[in-house]
Amino acid sequence: MSHITYTLPCHKREADLMAALPSVIEAAGMTAGVDIVVVDYGSTLSCRGVITTRGGVYVAAVAVGADHFHMAHARNVGIRAAIGEIVVAFLADQTVSQMFFLDVRAALQPGTFLKWQETFAFWREDILAAGGFDERFEFYGPEGKELADRLQRRGLNERPFPKSCGIGQLRTTNSEKVRNYRLKLSKLEMHERGMAIWRENQAKGLLVANEGHEWGAIKVPCLT
Repeated sequence: MSHITYTLPCHKREADLMAALPSVIEAAGMTAGVDIVVVDYGSTLSCRGVITTRGGVYVAAVAVGADHFHMAHARNVGIRAAIGEIVVAFLADQTVSQMFFLDVRAALQPGTFLKWQETFAFWREDILAAGGFDERFEFYGPEGKELADRLQRRGLNERPFPKSCGIGQLRTTNSEKVRNYRLKLSKLEMHERGMAIWRENQAKGLLVANEGHEWGAIKVPCLT
């Protein structure tokens, strides 16, 4: 049975984390071999203070000191911290059904990855070989669209998460979604910047992102 690591980043949105994480912990408690990694990306209040464990589920907080959120880097930190053969890369405001991890195991076959909007489940060896999320995607935007296209260029097949996974997302205003980034840009402006990166990678037929630097790197230890 493949071990699964569920990863999610959080930067100053602890209320979303507290609302969504219990469903993930509950689902993880339905099967053995699941752990959860929360990337505490410079939050005002440490995410460690809002994490609760129950049912034998291991939840770790990886601390990253940062004044502003960096989407792709935060997601890559979680991937680097993952120990499972399967990595689920979600976000702090997403909920799942009790059967989520059981269904992910059944649906994720060799040579495939699962995608829902900008979130994924993939084999750890596949995402590491692809270089993770492209860290030029600093802002809110289509980092997942670019990654999905790159994985497909590498010969992997995209599959949807089964409906029984019950993925949901908390309602969040656009202003809240873009509030914590380095530049004060609108959601549309962030998306346009991201699409320029996507078009560039498409034209190059990019197969591996972040070549030449250590992606997902952090300089502080994991905190449990």
